[in-house]
Amino acid sequence: YDKNEILFNHKLIPYIIYWLLLWMICIFYAHVQISTRFICCSCPALYWFCAEIIYFTNYNDDPIKNRKRKRWYESFIESITSKPTPKVIIAYFLLYFTIGTLAFSAFLPFV
Repeated sequence: YDKNEILFNHKLIPYIIYWLLLWMICIFYAHVQISTRFICCSCPALYWFCAEIIYFTNYNDDPIKNRKRKRWYESFIESITSKPTPKVIIAYFLLYFTIGTLAFSAFLPFV
């Protein structure tokens, strides 16, 4: 598959519009505590985009070979502005799952 073919597929447009409407409702009307459940569980577009990043990652690039010496603030800015890597996405979902499970079993509110 071509990367643009999956992202800009006409069959995904209704889900993207639906997700945008959910975001607008959350921004203007919904309470913060329901925002993650409302946005992340109602539409699969977030998971499709994460899967796309994981699927299309090129593991053949050698980061050591392409690395040049940078100052600390340059590497910090680059790490903030770069696309999320598959390891970061998977770590986020595992951490969210673990903390959510522990908070739920301890009767704590978890957004």
